[in-house]
Amino acid sequence: MKNTKILKEYREKDIKNLSREKDSLRDKLAILRSDLAFRKLKNVRQILATRKQIAQISTILNEKVASEIIKQEAAK
Repeated sequence: MKNTKILKEYREKDIKNLSREKDSLRDKLAILRSDLAFRKLKNVRQILATRKQIAQISTILNEKVASEIIKQEAAK
């Protein structure tokens, strides 16, 4: 249930905002990985959750870009 709400929020955002969100999550992932290397990270599952969020956003971004391309081709 919680996951569908998050996905719904992602789908409502535009491409620009999704790209920003994806970039910030990648930065967060880099920080988490460095914390893991220095043994500062207590909850390792945060890395998995962040990677999953990045994958979900990437999928939605690809869907939106593909639909934009189809709309542009149809307008020609």
